[in-house]
Amino acid sequence: MLATGAWSAQLLPVPVTPRKGQMLSVRVPSRQEQSLEQVLFGSEIYIVPCQDGRIVNGATSEDVGFYTR
Repeated sequence: MLATGAWSAQLLPVPVTPRKGQMLSVRVPSRQEQSLEQVLFGSEIYIVPCQDGRIVNGATSEDVGFYTR
């Protein structure tokens, strides 16, 4: 596991660039069974089912450069 994020290239010779994105997390109602069982990837979106009943959707990725704050 590497937890240095966008600055990883300072430690290891790996090509890393910072990206900015947004995600949405929704919860399946407790009375309803979670039917999604695997991660789905599209050209501009991903959908991740979680064991706690949430479904995480990510749909944006922006090249914003290094932002130090």
